[in-house]
Order: sequence, then C-alpha cells, then structure tokens
Amino acid sequence: MIPGVVEDWVIGLSMRDYMDRQFVQEFHEDTKKVRFYVDKVKLAFRHNRHKGAIGVSYREVKNTAAAVSFSMKGWLERDSFRSVTQHAEHLLDNTRSSITLHIEEFHDAQLQQLARLLKQLSKHGDRIHIRMDEASRRIIAIDSSIFNLVLQSD
Repeated sequence: MIPGVVEDWVIGLSMRDYMDRQFVQEFHEDTKKVRFYVDKVKLAFRHNRHKGAIGVSYREVKNTAAAVSFSMKGWLERDSFRSVTQHAEHLLDNTRSSITLHIEEFHDAQLQQLARLLKQLSKHGDRIHIRMDEASRRIIAIDSSIFNLVLQSD
C-alpha cells in the first residue's frame, strides 16, 4: 500500500505545481492590472469621492481575479455615469475581474443615465453584481437574467 500512497502524493504535488504555475500567475497579472486601474479611477473620481458620491475599491482573492466595487451614493452628474461606464468597460474588457455596483440613495432623475450605464455593461452582465436596498429596487428595474442582483436589508 505504501507505494500507492507515495504515487498519489507525487501526483498531487505535481498537480499543485502545475496549477500554481499556470493559473496563479495569470490571476496575479490581472490583479496588477486591477490595482493600476483602481488607482487611475480614484484619481479620475477624486472630486466625487470627496463628496462621498462615488467610492472605488477592490478585493484580492487567492487563485481568482480581483473583484472591483463601485459605490454610488446620492447625486451623480451625467459625466460621472459616462466615466463609470468607460472605466468599467475597460476593466471588464482587459481582465477577468468582476464588478459590484453598490447603489445607495438613488434619485429618480438619474434613471436614464443608469439605464444607459447598464445597457453598455450588459454584454458583461455575468460578471456584474448589482447591490441595492429595497427602496432603490422599487425605483430601478434590473434585468436579473443579465445581471447578478443582490438585495440588502435596510
């Protein structure tokens, strides 16, 4: 039995080495891109970030692509929606990362801009999570067959 155990152990070590060489390195490159991207976005949104209207962060997870989070709270100008769309598309086109759009205190007057943003991002819908409270959910129509909808309790 000992030769069988040693053989399984060697096979396991070989598989682990292969996974580390092939996959961990790929995600490491994506994470470096995400770090650079998030720094660039923070700089672009510095005015809105100081007002508390937009937040940008990322979370690294071992052996997977980093997850980026945009939080939108309060009033955003039309240009801010365009900029979020451009930055999110760039990230999704160039990495395997996912994005969470955290929507708080949404205003009815911004529905058209949000609809445009979601339409542009719909081709990446499987990698986009939209978090919102129940009050915002009553205002905003989200197609859950395209996006991953996450409801949070008040």
